[in-house]
Amino acid sequence: MELRKDRRIQYTKKVLREALFELLQEKELSQISITELSKTADVNRNSFYRHYTVPLDILLELEEEVFEKLSAVLRKSHQMDEVILLSCQLLENDREMSKIVFTKGDGSGILSRILTSVRNHFPVKSNRTDPGNSAICRNGISVW
Repeated sequence: MELRKDRRIQYTKKVLREALFELLQEKELSQISITELSKTADVNRNSFYRHYTVPLDILLELEEEVFEKLSAVLRKSHQMDEVILLSCQLLENDREMSKIVFTKGDGSGILSRILTSVRNHFPVKSNRTDPGNSAICRNGISVW
């Protein structure tokens, strides 16, 4: 019985996620109503409220899952090249994850969280004698 219930929960969350991405193609997150999202997902509004309170909750849940997957890649790697390569492969193999990372999410900040995590894992070593090796490159653009 528990497995069946778990599958229903997984299905409900999956169709709500898909419906959210479909609606995000047309409008901003703040313009998506729970009624519209539920109708698009073909689930009852009560099913939505059983798992979430607002559509942003779906995106935040997905972002947390993505962040955990990318953090696992970061923990495995000790070289920046390897982190970049493995992260790109992960994003290439998981289209939904790519959508989450690069979607317009009203500033929920997954890309910022990922970059902060990478910066913390690979801190820039500032060498004041070499301006090309500083945290700010010559043209004034922050690199880390």
